[in-house]
Amino acid sequence: MKAGQRNLILERDDVRVEAAQSISQLEDIAESWNDLAISSPSNNPMLSYAWVSSFLEHRLTGSEQWVVFLAFSAGELVGVAPVVIRPRSIIRLGLRRLHAPSDDHTPSVDVLTKRDKEKKILSALMDAAGLYCGMNFTYVLSRIPEQSPTISGALDGIETIRTYTDYNGAGAYISIKGTFDDFIKGLSSNFSKNLKKSSKKLKKLAGVGYRF
Repeated sequence: MKAGQRNLILERDDVRVEAAQSISQLEDIAESWNDLAISSPSNNPMLSYAWVSSFLEHRLTGSEQWVVFLAFSAGELVGVAPVVIRPRSIIRLGLRRLHAPSDDHTPSVDVLTKRDKEKKILSALMDAAGLYCGMNFTYVLSRIPEQSPTISGALDGIETIRTYTDYNGAGAYISIKGTFDDFIKGLSSNFSKNLKKSSKKLKKLAGVGYRF
């Protein structure tokens, strides 16, 4: 197979799912991948092409493998499902365990799907993963936010998917009472002083934007 050429795994209605197994096979869809990440309800940097491709290139052990399933509709990228295959991934006869990218530096990588087509695309991506594996499988995603379309789509009656979820903390969110201004006023004087000092330093950096 030539560099940059992906394997066709599944075609269903107007959705085509391909498998990429090298960075060169992902480079042409980097911008479209980022568009999906930005439009995702999660919208966190760990969903970006740069983050996930760097993880796949540099964070896996020598015995781990990876594949990214890409869904297209009318030539447009509409879904991305990155998968890591670890050693001894077959946990019993006829069942393989797959993982989304995850480690101490990358706690949360979700499946990306085009808005308003989440259920259809998620179904096609997971069926393609099953065809690729040649057996039934589980797909483990770590610290996915509750508003994730992956969770709602999987729970919304896709016949081939059964979902098991466990609460895994509040993530990057701070539980507050009242308004955000009330929260700021309730911070200690020392914390507020350090916060203002850090804000001034950030403002001096060229090309850096922030909001607090």
